Amino acid sequence: MRFPLKIIISSILFSVFCMFGFHLIFQSFTKNIYVCQVGIYSVAENKDAKISQLSSLGYDTYTYVKENQYYVLSMISEDLSVIENNASEVNGIVKTYCVDANMSYDELLVKLEEGEIND
Repeated sequence: MRFPLKIIISSILFSVFCMFGFHLIFQSFTKNIYVCQVGIYSVAENKDAKISQLSSLGYDTYTYVKENQYYVLSMISEDLSVIENNASEVNGIVKTYCVDANMSYDELLVKLEEGEIND
């Protein structure tokens, strides 16, 4: 009776160790990028008005076009707390993208536009 119990306990510990190891390996190749999305517009003039409003408040803006819709972002960061503060100030929503660890913000925008990364 003792021998099978040792095998069961060893198997459980090995499984937990493997899951933890895979999780660590996966995290070393990816990162989270957070964005504050402040609007989706079908008319370019409305997008430009929102960009002007955000710029006058001192925010950098980012935009991309997907399926004839203009997406306006007020901030991109790897720091969630900064994005959450920004989102409450500009009445935006926070989105999280898990991407390759080497991906730049510009590459993220291109992949969003191309539909390679979904909202």
